[in-house]
Amino acid sequence: MGLFREFEPLMPYWAQRMNMLNNFNNIVPQQLNEVEDNDNKFAVKLDVAAFKPEELKVNLEGNILTIEGHHEVKTEHGYSKRSFTRQFTLPKNVDLAHIHTAINKDGQMTIDVPKTGTHSNIRAIPIHTTQGHAVTQGNKPTNTTTTTGKH
Repeated sequence: MGLFREFEPLMPYWAQRMNMLNNFNNIVPQQLNEVEDNDNKFAVKLDVAAFKPEELKVNLEGNILTIEGHHEVKTEHGYSKRSFTRQFTLPKNVDLAHIHTAINKDGQMTIDVPKTGTHSNIRAIPIHTTQGHAVTQGNKPTNTTTTTGKH
């Protein structure tokens, strides 16, 4: 047992290091995020419970959404720092002027970006008739000008 006595003075040091590793394991789930991209909106949900709102930044550059968090603690016994950066490329059909960001009491940040509509190469072409009545496409009447065969 003499061998273990030589390591006994190091036990508080290693116990402190193990505690730090356990704290790190508690941080790891915050790295998870949830992305929703449907016909109505693009949304991101992040767990930022380990950060104060003033330690977070949300920026938009072009169509790149960046979320950052920085936390630092300095004590007489040491220094602790954690940070994250997440970037998302927003779809082209979102309304960048109406981005909404919120953090709930559980530290869940949500960023919602409404969609402006679908951008596809498919569009309805109005049909003009020569009989003088309105033409509907789908369930909505179109604003068409009707003409008759007489001039």
